[in-house]
Amino acid sequence: MSIKKLCETHGEQHFKELEAKVIARALAQGPAVLATGSDSFIHDETRSLIHDKAVSIWLKADADVIMRRHQGRSGRRLLQNPDPQATVTRLISELEPVYQTADLTIASADVSRNDQVNECVLALHAHLRGGEEAARPPTIVEAAE
Repeated sequence: MSIKKLCETHGEQHFKELEAKVIARALAQGPAVLATGSDSFIHDETRSLIHDKAVSIWLKADADVIMRRHQGRSGRRLLQNPDPQATVTRLISELEPVYQTADLTIASADVSRNDQVNECVLALHAHLRGGEEAARPPTIVEAAE
């Protein structure tokens, strides 16, 4: 069942509860990369769990970058309105204070997935080493396209 259909059938709150359970279960399984949707990090309980069990990375993008990435895509419920640019701008303004609590912030620009993944890996590596200069840089892998 799609997220849209799930929310229509059972309500947004039900979806958020399911999402929180899935995130908690994933974090309990040990080290992994878990990419959450933007909504999940704004919920206090989920954010607290992420802070306790993981290293959070905020891929910070401005409204223009977000709009370019979603141009021609119809999967984002919140952008299915007459003025998606205004919606994105409003959401950034409202949610940025919460996103700023992430352990790491990485500017997300118009770069390839590989470049973005590499930047995340390097930042995470430095963070886990306590900000020290790495004696040996981490192995960089190619991101799936």
